[in-house]
Amino acid sequence: MSSINSTDERKRIHDATQKLLAGTPQRSNGKLTVSNLAIEARLSRQRLYEHHPDLVSTFKTRAGTGPLTPDIEAMRRQLDDARDRIRELETRETERLDQIKAALCSHHRTHPPSTRRQSRRPTSQQMK
Repeated sequence: MSSINSTDERKRIHDATQKLLAGTPQRSNGKLTVSNLAIEARLSRQRLYEHHPDLVSTFKTRAGTGPLTPDIEAMRRQLDDARDRIRELETRETERLDQIKAALCSHHRTHPPSTRRQSRRPTSQQMK
C-alpha cells in the first residue's frame, strides 16, 4: 500500500468520524457503528480493521462504544475526595468514641459499681 493511498484513507476515516459524531452523515444512517464509519469513509470494514485499527479504536472510544481511556486527573480528584471522606469519617468515629467514653465515665461516677452481691444460697460452711 502506498503512503499516499494510506494518507488519503486516514483523512477519509477522520472526516467520516467527524461527520458521524457531529450527526451529519452523508452516506449512512448516522448510527455510531464501524459499519457506518466504513460507509462514510468509502472503505470496507475489513480494510478499516486490518489497516487502520488505531482509527477504529479512536472512533469507538469517541462514540462511547469502545474502551475508555482513563482521565488521570479525574481519577486523582476522585482519589483525593475519597481520602478526604475517609479522614472525615475517622474524625467522626473518634469524636463518637470520646462521647461514649465520657458518658461511661459520668455514669460510673454517678452509679459506682455495687459491691458483690451475696449469694442467697448458703455455702457449705454455713450449712454445718
